Amino acid sequence: MLSFVICYSRQSDAKEALLIGCLKSIRLHAPRARILLASWDRDLKPTPNVDVVPMLGPFCRKRGIEACLAVAAFSSRKPGAFVLLDADVLFTSSDCIGRGMAALAEGKVYFPICTKLHEDGSPDEPWDCAYGTVFLTAEDYWNAGAWKEKFNWGEDDREFFGQLRFRAVRDQPVGLYHQWHEGTRW
Repeated sequence: MLSFVICYSRQSDAKEALLIGCLKSIRLHAPRARILLASWDRDLKPTPNVDVVPMLGPFCRKRGIEACLAVAAFSSRKPGAFVLLDADVLFTSSDCIGRGMAALAEGKVYFPICTKLHEDGSPDEPWDCAYGTVFLTAEDYWNAGAWKEKFNWGEDDREFFGQLRFRAVRDQPVGLYHQWHEGTRW
């Protein structure tokens, strides 16, 4: 089973809209996948077909990922494959998911290159310096030394890629986008 793991800390209504778009795009292009959402938002409205893992304390992607992996391991004999995903990512095609599953079938991990979206929603160029989306197994995660503990965004995804680069497939699939939002740096 494929599970999407998203860490979410609501900072504004705009961020919540990004998350809603992300969740809808997963449901459209991977309807049988499980969605595990580590949430630091106590006011998060219940979302159908999403397993919310409530988080306390300051935001930390490592803690969110590992809480979701623990829930998956507890609820299934064989958790399967995971997609670590930022809440501002959008799928408009199943191409990325197919490529990720193909890489996993070959014993690799998949770090797709997303395309940036401008504020008006128009596409920009590929964002080859972002590594926040990754297809892997729980075993891959732990063998790579896990995510580094940080309490903010930035560089943690690049560090994790560095730990797995020798097994990584990296290309640009059709239909994988990073949604523009306030504070986006590119």
